[in-house]
Amino acid sequence: MQRSAGVDYGTDAVGYVQLRRADGICEVVGRITPEHKVSSKPYRVVVKIDETSEKVVDAKCMDCAAAEGYLLENAPEGTTGLIFDHLAFKPHKGEELGIDRLLQDFLKDQIGEPDCDQFLLYCKQKMTDELCDLINKGTVLQAKSPLWHAVRFSRVTASKAYDAAHSSGNINSSLVMSVIGAARLKDTDAMKRGRKLKHSVLNEVRSQLGKINPTGIFLTPRYPVMGASPDGITEDGQSIVEVKCPTTKKNFRKYVKNDGCVAAKHLAQVQMLMHIANRKQAYFCVAHPDFELTTNVKIVKVMYDPVYSEDLMLKCQNFWEKTVFLELCRVYSN
Repeated sequence: MQRSAGVDYGTDAVGYVQLRRADGICEVVGRITPEHKVSSKPYRVVVKIDETSEKVVDAKCMDCAAAEGYLLENAPEGTTGLIFDHLAFKPHKGEELGIDRLLQDFLKDQIGEPDCDQFLLYCKQKMTDELCDLINKGTVLQAKSPLWHAVRFSRVTASKAYDAAHSSGNINSSLVMSVIGAARLKDTDAMKRGRKLKHSVLNEVRSQLGKINPTGIFLTPRYPVMGASPDGITEDGQSIVEVKCPTTKKNFRKYVKNDGCVAAKHLAQVQMLMHIANRKQAYFCVAHPDFELTTNVKIVKVMYDPVYSEDLMLKCQNFWEKTVFLELCRVYSN
């Protein structure tokens, strides 16, 4: 790039980047404007780096015609069809509803101080039910889906609902940084155990509740800066399922209290899941610390509370307006 570009091209060319780290792989997605087409839509570039070996393992320009020619010219014999399949890949239409895309498009036509109410209205106009449904179906793999990460970026998700609703509104808080992806998420023992046992716990829950279908992220035009990803939906489509895997008896009570009710933080999560997914009941399933030996799972049925949920959503939106919106506007305006 440097050999063919102007002195200041590198800095100006990059519209934005997003970064994700998982299992030793750092994936960077960016939009870069080619110097010879400064008025054109930026190219989408994806780079994967093995952080252990410090080597680039993959790099793609999703929109560059020259890259397509190179791939075809250097394709091993008999693999041209696979290359064409690769070139046929286009960014998912649902990426249009990423907060970064929506906000950058919104700010292009703004004069003066950005207005959050106007931005929320803009989002509602863009977020059709059809597109939200397309995203839900396209993110069934959840954390393994690039689209899932793209649309979660800078949204208040159900797992952060309680903290957002009770936030002091400090724009520099770790909560704000975690929502916009500027803070590394602490990988707790419970999270590690959850990833390890989730499939087994869901199988045990199925033995009691029947078939549970996987699901992607739910978005709603009414609250465009929120998102909800339940662990599953019952086969009748009526109930969401959420699984937790605490590591100790003491931590178990942070999920389900002694009276059998769901603890406040997780109740907020479950209520937001139901609200956004438009379901009237949920099964909150907590694996006992000795699940590996006993397969014991505490299943608590939770009914949707519209009054509680509406208040929760308004508080979370207020948190987003006062903190996340301001921080994103500062970043994108610069």
